[in-house]
Amino acid sequence: MLALRDVAVFCAGLLMLPGISLSEVAVKDDVASNSLAMTIRPAQPGYDLKNARLGNVVILAEVRNTGKQMVLLAHPNVCFPHKLSEGQSMMPDRSQSHLSVVIENPRGTTMVLKNNQLRMFEPGNRHHMTIMSGQSSEFVLGWFGPEYSVGQWNLDKNVFTQPGEYRITVRYKNAYPVAYIFDETGKQSVSDAWIGEFQSNTIVLPIRE
Repeated sequence: MLALRDVAVFCAGLLMLPGISLSEVAVKDDVASNSLAMTIRPAQPGYDLKNARLGNVVILAEVRNTGKQMVLLAHPNVCFPHKLSEGQSMMPDRSQSHLSVVIENPRGTTMVLKNNQLRMFEPGNRHHMTIMSGQSSEFVLGWFGPEYSVGQWNLDKNVFTQPGEYRITVRYKNAYPVAYIFDETGKQSVSDAWIGEFQSNTIVLPIRE
């Protein structure tokens, strides 16, 4: 077993290697975990209360890859802890892997909507987005009404119930490295998924009487 002195000497040796430092490793890890940035905007500057109550509100989300490598951003619903061949448990904790929308109403009450297990990135119910370095991809968030039987949020009540300004933020979180995805032809494959979390800007959406 190594003595404490030996461990200290070993660590000091690592720091003396050319071009390597603990701070640089930390920076690299931080850059890798923050290589995606999301910006949201409403499809319209504002909505009237009648349409908003029906769920006819649309939020556009753009995810930009600010890193140096291609990223496969899989929808959290198709991400799992292990590959089938590894024979380990595949039951994910969805609190660690989800797409959510945080909505604060004019009274200051906050509602957090988590994506329906049956839904993926809209439009087209896409399982994933491949984003090249320096490029971006878009998806749409909507279906904010309980009358939709298979909407994005499994809602049992209206979200936009009164006129005023609503503050909206979108969050993405994925802790699982394996994505089971389908291509345009329906062929299934297993891919390495991007792991991490990011949050969009917050928009203020007016709902008019």
